[in-house]
Formats: sequence, C-alpha cells, structure tokens
Amino acid sequence: MNLPDRCPHCNTPLAPTTGQPMCPVCLLRGVLQRSDSQRDDPFLTETRSVSGDRSFDSMRSIGASTALADLQPGTPFGDYRIVRRLGHGGMGVVYEAEQMTTSRRVALKVLAQSLDQGEARARFMREGRLAAAINHPNSVYVYGTEEIDGVPTISMELVDGGTLAQRVKQAGPMSIRDAVDAVIQIVDGLEAADERGVLHRDVKPSNCFITSDGAVKIGDFGLSISTAGDHLKTMSEVTIEGTFLGTPAFASPEQLRGEPLDRRSDIYSVGVTLFYLLTGKVPFDADNMIHLLATVLDKSAPAAATFRSDIPDELDAVIQRCLQKPAGQRFDSYESLRQALRPFSSRSPVAASLGDRTLAGIVDTAICWVVLLPISFFSQYRGDLSTDFGATRSLGTILLQWAAVAATIAYFAIAEWKYGYTIGKKVLGLRVTSGDNRPTLSQTIGRAFLYLGVPVIPSTVFNLANLTRDSTDFYFGPSVILAMMVGWSYFALKFGLFVTARANNGYAAIHDQITSTRVLEFAADSPRRLTELENDAFDSESDSEKVGPYIRLRTLFEWDGEQLVLGYDAKLLRRVWLHLQPIGTPMVPLEKRDSTSRETLRWLGGRRTEAECWDCYEAPPGRPLIKRLTSISGSSAIRLMRRLVDLSVKSGENDSGSEKDLNRHRLERWWATDLDDLKWLPFDIVDDHADDGPADGDESTADPPSKNPSLSLVRRAASCVLQEERTPTVQCQSWSLEQRDAMIQVSVAQSPAEATQILHGVDTDRAIKLRARVLAMVAVSLSIPLLTVVFGLFAAFLYEIQKQRYPEVDQLHEVVQVLRREEELLTAERVDRLVAVQRYVAGNFKHVFEDKDMMNSIYATVQLTIADRIALRQAIDAQQPTAEELRVATERYDGLRQDWIENPGNRVEIQFSFWTPLGPAYTWLEFIWLPSLLTGLLFRGGLLMRLFGLVLVNRRGKRASGLRVFIRMLIGGLPVLVIVVYGTPLVISKEYGGYWSQSFLLSAVVAGLCLVAVTMVVVPFVRGNQCFSDRFSGTYLMVR
Repeated sequence: MNLPDRCPHCNTPLAPTTGQPMCPVCLLRGVLQRSDSQRDDPFLTETRSVSGDRSFDSMRSIGASTALADLQPGTPFGDYRIVRRLGHGGMGVVYEAEQMTTSRRVALKVLAQSLDQGEARARFMREGRLAAAINHPNSVYVYGTEEIDGVPTISMELVDGGTLAQRVKQAGPMSIRDAVDAVIQIVDGLEAADERGVLHRDVKPSNCFITSDGAVKIGDFGLSISTAGDHLKTMSEVTIEGTFLGTPAFASPEQLRGEPLDRRSDIYSVGVTLFYLLTGKVPFDADNMIHLLATVLDKSAPAAATFRSDIPDELDAVIQRCLQKPAGQRFDSYESLRQALRPFSSRSPVAASLGDRTLAGIVDTAICWVVLLPISFFSQYRGDLSTDFGATRSLGTILLQWAAVAATIAYFAIAEWKYGYTIGKKVLGLRVTSGDNRPTLSQTIGRAFLYLGVPVIPSTVFNLANLTRDSTDFYFGPSVILAMMVGWSYFALKFGLFVTARANNGYAAIHDQITSTRVLEFAADSPRRLTELENDAFDSESDSEKVGPYIRLRTLFEWDGEQLVLGYDAKLLRRVWLHLQPIGTPMVPLEKRDSTSRETLRWLGGRRTEAECWDCYEAPPGRPLIKRLTSISGSSAIRLMRRLVDLSVKSGENDSGSEKDLNRHRLERWWATDLDDLKWLPFDIVDDHADDGPADGDESTADPPSKNPSLSLVRRAASCVLQEERTPTVQCQSWSLEQRDAMIQVSVAQSPAEATQILHGVDTDRAIKLRARVLAMVAVSLSIPLLTVVFGLFAAFLYEIQKQRYPEVDQLHEVVQVLRREEELLTAERVDRLVAVQRYVAGNFKHVFEDKDMMNSIYATVQLTIADRIALRQAIDAQQPTAEELRVATERYDGLRQDWIENPGNRVEIQFSFWTPLGPAYTWLEFIWLPSLLTGLLFRGGLLMRLFGLVLVNRRGKRASGLRVFIRMLIGGLPVLVIVVYGTPLVISKEYGGYWSQSFLLSAVVAGLCLVAVTMVVVPFVRGNQCFSDRFSGTYLMVR
C-alpha cells in the first residue's frame, strides 16, 4: 500500500517509519468518532498499532525508529567512549559513556534521528536548556546537550542503582510505605521542573532512577516541553513531527488526544506509576495501540485495591483522583498531591498535642451547641431547668439530653469515620487514624461514646433513681455532697480520659488506646523558596569576558593567586561557579569528578593548559551555611545541624589528617541549599554576596584548634545560631523553646554522638504557629465572658416567656411572702393565723408545687428561693385540710393578704437580671485574670498558656521568672479592672437608667473588652511579636 507523505486531514508531515496513513491525532479521532464514510476505511476498522507493524508494548515509549546503528562498548562517539548500553526507548538509546577529556562517567542519551530543520533544532536546544536548568536532589542532573555528527545527545548524571521498573520486576510490588516514599520524591523532582517551566511528559518507573543511598530521581527529560510562552505545546509540536512520543500506558488522555498539556498530565502519569509500584500492573493495557487508546478514554481506572487488598481505601482514592479523565478533577498542584500522600509515607506522623486537641474539641463543642440549640430551647421552654446538682430533671428532659448526646456522638463518629476528622480537627490540622487507615465506624462510635457518652452516665443514673424525689431533698444533709459529686463527675470522667496522655506514647488518651486509634497532626511542609529561571540575558557570541565557554559575570573572592568567579553558561542558561587557579594546579581527582553524592558540589568541567587552569561547578541556590544559620527557622536549623553532624562524623571516620580532610571541618566550606541540604565546597566562602555565590566571613570565625575537628565544627555552627545579637523577637516566630534549648546543649556537647542524640530528640515536624496560638488564646479568653452574655440573653428570653406561661408562680411567690411574715410574727395568739395560711397553701397549691416542669423552670427558680421552697414543702406536708377547713382558711387568708399589702414589712421584691452590664468584665477577671496571677507567680504561666503550648521567655531567651510573669499578667488585666472600678458605681446608681439603658452599657462593656484585646494584644503582637504587657515586663511569648 502506498502511504501519503502528509496527513490527508490536517496536512501534518508523516514520518515514513510510522506505517500509518494519517497522523496519530487524526487517527485517534477517526477511531473514536467515525462517520459513515469512514466505516469502510480498512485503516480504521483494522486493528493496527500506531507505531507500525511492530509488536506493541504499552509500557515502552514509542516514537521514531532508531535510525542509528547500535553503539558497541569501546566505540568512540565524539568526545565520549561508549562503556555499555543502559536502555532504550522510542526516543533513542541511553549509554554509559566516559568523557575522554575528563574521564568522567555519564549517562549519554543518543536520540533516534538527527535534527535537520532549524526550527526543530532550536526547539530541541531550548528543551535541553530547560532540563539542564533543573538542579534538585530528586532530579537527574543534566550536564549538557550537543550534536555529535549531526545527532542530538544529552549527557546526564549517571545513577547506578537501577530504576523503579527494574526493582518491581526483580522483587515484585513494593511495600506501601516504600512506594509512597518513592512517588513523593518523584513529585519533588517534578515540582522543581514545574517551577522552571518544564513539563516532563514521560513519567514512568523506568525513568525513575535509584541512587546508591536509596534516593529516587526523576530523569529522561528528553520529551519535556516548556510551559512558558504564549501557549502550551501540544503533542504534535514535538521533536519528531507526526509521531506520538511517550509511553501509552502512562500517558494522560489529553496527551493521547494531542491536546494542550499542563502539570496535571504529569500528575496522571504519577498516579499510573504509583499504581504500578503497588500492584506490578498498569491500570490500562492492551495488545495494540488502538485498543489501549479506546480503553483509556472510555473506561474508568480500576481500583488498585482490586489487585492488592492491603492498599488503604484513602490511598486508593488518591490514585483514583490522579487517574480522573478530566484534568480538572485531578490534583491541581504537586503540593496538594504530596500532602495527600504524606499520611502513607514512612515519615513519622506527629502526635497531636493536648492543646491542639482541646482547641479542636472547643470548636466542635461550639458547633454542636449551635446546632442543638433548638433542643435546649425546647427543653427550657417546657419548663425543665438543667442543673448540675440534684435530681431535678423529668424523664422527658433526660430523654432530650440523651438525644443531644446521641446527635453529638453521631457527628463525631461519622465525621471521623468518613473523613478522618471533625470540623474542629480539620481547622487544627489533625486527623484520626487507625494504623495507616482511617478508623472503622465501630472504632469511631466507640471513641465518641467513651468521650461524650460515658461522662453523662452517672448523672443520668442519679436522675433516674430520684425522679420521684423533690429537689429540696438535695439542699441539705449528705444528699448535697452526693449531688455535687454526681454533678462534677462529668468533668472528672471527661478529663480523666487524658490521664494516660504522655509525650512518649503520642499523647494517647484512654479512649484512643481502647479503640486502637490515634489523633495525629499532619503539618504542612516547610515553605519552598522558588528560584526564578534566569532570563536569556547573555549571548555566547557577545564580547563579554569568558572563561572557556562560560561568560564571566563578576569575581566573588580572590586569595593566594586563586579566584572564585560567578559565571554564566549561555548555552544552558544557568549560573555556574568558576574556580580559577594557578597554572600547574592538578586536575580535580577522578572520584570528585564522578561523585554523585548529595553533599559533593557537582563538578561540571575544567581545563588545564599552559594558559588556563580552572574548574567549573554547579551554583546551587541557597546561602553559605555560616550565614544561613543566623537567619533560619528552628526546624530548618535542627535539620541542617543533624545533616552537618552526620556528614562531619562520616568524613571524620576517613580522615587521614591531610589539609584537604581538615578543610571538611571548616564552616566556611559548607553551603546550605534552599531545600535544607548541605554541600561541601572545595574552596572557602568568604564574601558578602550570599544570594549569588559564596559569602565572606571574618577572622573571628576561624575554627579554634581541637582534638576533635568534627565536634569543633558542630559547636561552632550551634554558636552561629545563638548569637547574642539575635533577640527572641527574631526567634520566637519560628523557634520553639525546646529547639533553642537543644541548640544551647549542642553548643557545649562533649562529643558528636551526644550532639546527635540531642538533635534527634527534637521535634522538627510540628508547625510552630505562634501567632495562631496567641490569637486562639485571646479568642478563648474572650469567649468565656461573651458566652455568659449569650446564655444570659437566652435565659432572659426564656424568663419572660415563662413569666407569661406560669402565673401560678407569681401567686406562690405572694403566698410564701404572707406565710414567711406569719412565721416571723408567730406567737401563741397567732398560731391559728399561720395554720390558716398553711391550709390555704396545701389546699390550693399542692398540685402546683408538685408540677416539676413549672417548679424547675427558670422563672420559678428565680422567684422562689430555697428557703421559700422549704417553707412551702413544710406547709403542704403539715396540713391536709377538708373542704370546710379550706373554705375557712381561704377567707382568713384574704384578710391576712390585705393586711400584708397594707403593711408589707420586710417584703421581698425580686429584681433579677441575667445580663448585668459589667457581667462580662466580672467573669473575665474572676475566671481568667485572677487565676493567671496566681499560676503566673507559682508556675510561671497561666492555664491557657499551658493549654496552647506557650511559654514566656526573657530577653536572653530563658524562661521568665515567676515575678516577671506576675507583672506581665497584672499589667494585662489593669484595663479591664479600670472598666469595672469606674463602671460599677454607674451601674448600681439609680440614675444611670435616665441616660443609658442596660443594653447600651452591656454593649459598651463587650466592645471595651474586645478593644482592649485588640489594642493591647493582637495589634502589638502582630506588628512586633510582643503584646503591650510584654513590653513592660520584658517578656516574649514562645512555643514550648
């Protein structure tokens, strides 16, 4: 069959090696959207592979056929000597090769065809530049691109640990933690590429390389394209036109369709890769390309758990989201994908602190209160009064109480089972787990019942056992103590659940241990500094001074005939460091040139002639360690110090005492990257250009002599962190007291082993969140008085409703006043008067007094005191009048009542208010300020501070003394005390009502409290890391 040179549908040039009558894009569209005229086309009805008649393998890259003969070991190829063949794909063949001029071993990718068109060549060079610009620990480093005999090549870092595909083939599917760890590293490498504007397009296990130390690097950017410019490149805009490039089984639907691509296409491939690492299979496979394309586009991806039962449902859901057909339904960023995978990695999750759990509980309780308010309103509207003391509840109230408890248990259980967190836990970044999975429904019901239901059981049993008893039975005698014990049992049982919580057991409470669950904190990763891609600002043909092929930008440092120069690689568009040395200096040792270890600065090239002597190194983004340590967060400092100790000890074990070995223990020789990694430099960094290259120190930073150079290095690094000029104002926002104390201990450690033990005992995963903790503490301290206002207004509302509903309560109040008056005036001659009143009460109000709904209402509780109720109970028990006796008693009472009205004597007028204007201020002083004064003096901190994990330190970063904390607390409460002192006379004065209403005064007090909190705490702290009271007392808030 004669095949056309161009696609008959879109006029795209066709490569003769494809064996297809049209381009892949039109071919796919034809298969999926056939018209009537196309149904008889044999190229559409016959199953064929897009890559020709060759045997189809969905897991191999397809593209152009290899046009070059296979290079045999020992064959010279340009400046390289072929060592062995490593692998091949549709784009070409990868060899291990030795660069003959430097003796360095590299991975050399030889592409399949030459680039004859100028536009294609320019596009290939641009893609090579983008790939070479990626400098990340999880990305294979690209040394350069060049054409050898017209054939494009890419020289890359040689990673000799094999690929993930080889590992799965040899050892079978990986464990869940190992697979997720590997994919997270792939995500990190792809994110670095994405920040440079590079889209990989061929992510798969065989392109993920394993280093000798187990790290995973994403490589083979030969198919990568730029996401910069006016539009994204599409599948047809590739190096070899008219041919699909990529691996079908790992390519996204939009990539197979030839549509514009973005990072979500690579995220799809990451999902397929994780699927393969866990199961040893790909989600879609077929024996030819057409069937595969139809399957990918028509069918949903199978669940990974169908091939492996121990895969958690949550992890399967992450994979399924990556494999969604519409790109918009996948993860939209690598960060979101990383966070979704993090719970299944080997990174130890952080146990949630008791403070965070308490805050989450407060948020969830507040939500439940708001939602369940109608039940409470209904209960109170019926007349039932819920109290903590005494059997005062009717059976209906008890049932309503348990209905509310059951609803709350359902909220906690369903939310933690379905999502792993409640709203409060979500806000605080907490999650409930059972092993690697979300807990089962039975586990969440169990932990919710233990936390919410068990504390209510004692009061429920007590109230059920005393339904028939009057509440006055619990006002005196042993019953009072019993009622109080039952009332407080709720708090004892609830807080008693946490008596087992310790740092060494992950703060596991009793209900956590019984149900085999844990509450963990998944802190976000440290913010990543994004280094912008350098502009194409330099031309290799310009007149700028050059060092070899590199443009010289500026000299960073000169010493003893040597120079350190910041250079620019105009071909690959990246900055480099050039080390100029005296003529005759030996070449960098071969082991340093070939080294791919994380801590070694990558050597890119060098030259030794009679006129030139220089070496070129990568210029990793970051800062000199000696300067980075002076402006760094606590977690980053601890991580860097751990790495420094490990590397210094490792190098110390191999020290020969030479000057080169001793240089590894000099702080000026270490560079800290933006990813909190370290690189050892073969030269000192002693200049101030910290952002562009090595930085200068001063003579005072010279290493002191020591018998243990590793220990000297570690101590000196710790001392850089603890400079005296660094006040807590700088450190408090990003350091915890534990981290600072650990650094102090490291600075005086007696051995590297001791320093290692100290550093590894410090938590670096939990987020500091100082401002969030302080603001939350302020919110909680204000919520207590504000809640009194809310509940006061609610009670006042019910009070007015019940006043209209229960007029009998007013009659009882009047009757008891007459009864109490007769008791006070009782003489032998007036006994009959008292008996008449008692008979009147017993005959007319016995049913009222025994109506629990009425007598337990808010209105009755206010109007009838305990003494009133006792007097009424005695009158009812003492008299059981006949009808005639009741008639006589009623007539006698009318006369006594009239006498009482005319001569009231000590008449009691009930004037009760649930919302005293100064109530919020009184509450704050009583429950917040006064306890904080006592605990501050005795324990150097209040209960709320301990709850939120905060501590006060002085200007030297040490724990503040009790007296200093007392002064700080005293100053903090003075404004509120002033409000009370000046407001109290106004409130109790009879004249204030003529000017302001109670509502106005109450609003003014609440606004005053909020204003005090904002002006004295929030604004000063946000602007200067110190509250108003801290400035007077010389203290600083810091995370414990």
